[in-house]
Amino acid sequence: MRHFYFNFIRNLDSKPLISIIFACLLGGMSLQIMAEDSDNETKTIRVVKVTSQPISSMIFFPGRNAPAIAEALNQSNIPAQINAVLAQLEVKVGQTFNQGDVLARLNCQDQDLEVTNQKAQYDSANEQFKFEKRQLVRGKKLAKNRSIGEAELDNLQTNLAVSQSQLVVQKSQFNVAELNQERCLVRAPFDGIISQRIASEGEMLTVGSPIVEAVEIGRIEISADISLNDSASFEEAKEYYFESNGVRHSLVKRVLLPLVLN
Repeated sequence: MRHFYFNFIRNLDSKPLISIIFACLLGGMSLQIMAEDSDNETKTIRVVKVTSQPISSMIFFPGRNAPAIAEALNQSNIPAQINAVLAQLEVKVGQTFNQGDVLARLNCQDQDLEVTNQKAQYDSANEQFKFEKRQLVRGKKLAKNRSIGEAELDNLQTNLAVSQSQLVVQKSQFNVAELNQERCLVRAPFDGIISQRIASEGEMLTVGSPIVEAVEIGRIEISADISLNDSASFEEAKEYYFESNGVRHSLVKRVLLPLVLN
């Protein structure tokens, strides 16, 4: 590290005699200056040592402070999606979970029976469709031999189209039944932590009834109130930080809302 030295010289009666500052770029070098008054008497010389630093390390960038809060991107009441009794809660307040984990189990007897019923109806509609398809194939062969007329062939084609439509409807109803059966398990929509227990086991829940409150972890948004006088410098700033409990966290600016709060 390089050093600088400078000397400050005064006469004995505290009247300024001469003040000289020397900048020495060579480390370890010192200068000694003697000053004499009119009586040729040597006066006291004061030597002060100064340490140098790169100019880049001495640059100070002024900052601005603003009150801010950290908010989770998602804070949700996790609801039931079917009408059912809450059979079991799988989580407790303060417990963390991952996306897809089971948070609660609902009584699913009605949904299980509905799946069985819709599956049977779908199988029946599928067999009816296959039968009408075979009937049409046979009808076309008979029509070529003129064993049946065009009206009967049209009737077979209509029956096939109707059975096909019924099969599509029944397949959709079966899919809905399976979906409701899956909804007996209430799963986490994101990684988070349970902040509140709302429903109790044994309680009858309807569609939309909240079961637990969950707060997402991992995705945090900082909201700060910026003074109007600082809005221009805020936009031009190169770095943003959030400080809490003496710890500084680097931020990335997303947006400055054009709102004025009272």
